[in-house]
Amino acid sequence: MPERARETTAFSMDLDRFVLNTELGTEIYVSVVKDFDSVIGMLTEQKYKDCVAIGESFDARSFVAGLVTPENLKKIDDANSDAIKGVDLLNPGARELIKYAADGSMGFITTYAKNPETQVRKMTDAGIVEHVPYLVTEHLDKGSIFNAWKDPNGGFNIPLNEITFPVSQYRDMDAAIHVDRIAHGDDKAGSFEGAPNEDFTGYLYRNPDYEVLPSQNGEVPDSVIVVAGIRQIIEIEKNRKSLQ
Repeated sequence: MPERARETTAFSMDLDRFVLNTELGTEIYVSVVKDFDSVIGMLTEQKYKDCVAIGESFDARSFVAGLVTPENLKKIDDANSDAIKGVDLLNPGARELIKYAADGSMGFITTYAKNPETQVRKMTDAGIVEHVPYLVTEHLDKGSIFNAWKDPNGGFNIPLNEITFPVSQYRDMDAAIHVDRIAHGDDKAGSFEGAPNEDFTGYLYRNPDYEVLPSQNGEVPDSVIVVAGIRQIIEIEKNRKSLQ
């Protein structure tokens, strides 16, 4: 039987363009690549511009990895880590939401990626990999992940062996944690596809300062609330908790 824990809500948070200011991180990375090799840097910059022009996401590190040796990729990684020291790579309110989730319940990153190493490095550079558990998935429809965890008797059984925990948050990986509810924040409407109809709340992040990419558009179920800022999520959740 799953371990019954005190958590009543688990907070899931998307990484790119939700927790992370991905555009800022990409721009810094591209400048580092240009300093390392002007030709590869120009190719990377042009590919980035092309993707922005058609509204597609761009994984700069994976693109560069296809053009350089592993040894040189590591040099670029190290140079990028130096370049972002002291730079806040998180979106406004993201750090507070991570802390709120950890203090009051269970919080973890749920991020889509073809290359998990790139996502882990992003979290490392942003200074959060040692503080928040994460799940890297190949499912664009993250809602289907939560649906697979649904307990027919209510709530969710979260299998801990699917999530990577920091050493400081070690748990028995053979166990599952039962929570009454999952709240997930994301910047892409399609991420909520397949989400459960009960015990689930979605938050679609639509910062008015950011252009909405075609990959972010789409319909969302009634269980999803559109927010202009991440701090709104904390306020909504605090209000909900006060009414219980």
